[in-house]
Amino acid sequence: MHKIKEVIESRAATLSAGNITAMTAHYAPDESVPFAMDGSLRACVDLEP
Repeated sequence: MHKIKEVIESRAATLSAGNITAMTAHYAPDESVPFAMDGSLRACVDLEP
């Protein structure tokens, strides 16, 4: 779980807020992805094992 969080943070650091917003809207309109619409990471990432 910790490794997954590191990967997400690493990738998020290379994306602009606009890209993350577009990605969130495209892939998860129900906001089930770990990115908030303002481009910041959510505090808790819930993923299936």
